[in-house]
Amino acid sequence: MPDAFMPDVQVDIAFNAGYTTPAASRTWTDVSSYVELAQGIDITFGRQDERSVADANQLTLTLDNSDGRFTAFRSASPYYPNVKVGRPIRVRVTPPGGTTVTRFVGFIDEWPVEWEGSDRYAMAKIRATSRLARLGLSTSLHSMPEEAILASGPAGYWTLGDPVGSTAALDSSGRGAASLAVTQGGGGSTDTGLPVVFGSQNGPATDDLTSVDFASGYVLQGYVPGPVRALHVTMRIGSLPSTSVAILAYGTLTLLLQASGTLRANLATGGAGAIITSSSFADGLNHDIVLTYTPSGTCSLYVDGILQGTATGGSSDPSPANLRVGAGFTGTLSHIAVYDTSSLTPDAAAIAGAVTGAPQRTDTRFLQITEWAGIPSTEVSTQFGAEFMSWQKTSGASIVESLRDVESTEGGVMFDSQDGTLTFHGRSNRYVKATSATLNMATQQVESDYAPKLDRSSLVNDVTATNSALGTSQRLVDSASVSEYGVASTSITTFVLDSDALMQRAAWSLASYADPRIRVPSLTVDVLAHQGLTPSAQTLLGLTVGDVVGVSNAPAQADSTSALYFTEGYRESIGAESYRITFNLSPTYPTLSTFVLDSSTRGVLDTNLIAF
Repeated sequence: MPDAFMPDVQVDIAFNAGYTTPAASRTWTDVSSYVELAQGIDITFGRQDERSVADANQLTLTLDNSDGRFTAFRSASPYYPNVKVGRPIRVRVTPPGGTTVTRFVGFIDEWPVEWEGSDRYAMAKIRATSRLARLGLSTSLHSMPEEAILASGPAGYWTLGDPVGSTAALDSSGRGAASLAVTQGGGGSTDTGLPVVFGSQNGPATDDLTSVDFASGYVLQGYVPGPVRALHVTMRIGSLPSTSVAILAYGTLTLLLQASGTLRANLATGGAGAIITSSSFADGLNHDIVLTYTPSGTCSLYVDGILQGTATGGSSDPSPANLRVGAGFTGTLSHIAVYDTSSLTPDAAAIAGAVTGAPQRTDTRFLQITEWAGIPSTEVSTQFGAEFMSWQKTSGASIVESLRDVESTEGGVMFDSQDGTLTFHGRSNRYVKATSATLNMATQQVESDYAPKLDRSSLVNDVTATNSALGTSQRLVDSASVSEYGVASTSITTFVLDSDALMQRAAWSLASYADPRIRVPSLTVDVLAHQGLTPSAQTLLGLTVGDVVGVSNAPAQADSTSALYFTEGYRESIGAESYRITFNLSPTYPTLSTFVLDSSTRGVLDTNLIAF
């Protein structure tokens, strides 16, 4: 328990858990008695300032390893064989009279063994980083349609993006489904015409794959053992048939294109359980189609995520059969998938949105990408996003790069919280914000590194905002600032939807940085000196990214006797009899001067002058 002076510091390691082990399944082992506090615990959290990104949090500490318990592969260790890289580690602090606060949760990067002067004493200097470091090392993503389909768990998935000259479409599901080979003849069409041509057409704009050009007379075909209870395809009609042709067929389950351009889904032989769409899809656009059915005989058809109808007819799964694609169809097809479950209702809309590039709110996109990364939803925290974004070019990008695109589009911030939760703050998080802690300079609550200064570090007066997916950009220049300070240009990558939104992003950047603001590079506080004071040690330990910190009673030489700053991050050092936190701060202007609708204090005309 903590005494009246020094907070209790507890360090735990989950020797039973790896990187993918859910947080709720970790078993923590207390190793606090082996921590060498005299050599310090150092933690870096958050980001340097509001224009930088928050990298992974970092932890360094030293463990007494004299008995070899923290030596990897040492069979005499009580933790053998689980002294491994990637084991979760956490640091918690309980101030005197307060409650426990988590300061770090991450994963151990290395287990060194070192000796200092004698073999009677050995130590392990541990370095650990939080989740964002692992996301940056993740395998590159596929395109958004591919990721959305793979996340839905297909039993077989053929992108049809195989190269020119291919004679078969290969499976991408990872479950070993058979290839779909080019086969002549199918579905009542004559055995004439051009073969299936790979690589000759583009797929949906949201991926970077080619698709297959079909002509009547040839199909793709492969044996699928089943059960198959859902089919998926992306379709662009080239020309309408004179009679109904089968786009997809598996046993008695068939998806047909009719002469009118409408779609028809049959569950059973003879047309029983038929669903016919009311609209034609012969519009030259890519359409996303999902057909599901249950063994009890219910069939559902979705086009672009919208339910077209349900019907019944049939009472058992079709017998294992060949999957036939494109019989008599003229046009392009891509992203063929089969499922052994009919529970695709929530996935149908997500897949369709990824294929068609439907606008998506930033927090929704953030959650979607973290799902692709396999992060449990309980370990992700998002705030409401103020911006809608277009599709992204995710192919070849890492998870963290794609999440940063969302962060930039929102104008918010992504970071690993102290408890390891991957966190996304929307930009409105800072619009209406009370002060969390005020430090009094007159009573020496601020150490000597507090030195407000005016410099060019954040100057921006020439901004280009670009949506690389849509190929659009907007440039905005503050000529008065250029005349005063010289050109200071920057670029913003964002996936906002239109030119107005691009212009607003550029305008916000100029409003924030065309005139340099007084900045504070660092502000250090002695946590131990705040036991029983205001703000308390408990309050200081509770500060996180986006919280407002005030400084009062500044000397007469300051531009103002009081100032407010946003907390962006900190460096924390815990010693045997010391505890200091050095905060990274940023100006609150113009964020705390914006006009906010429905706010009693920030929604008053002629008082809050900056509106975006």
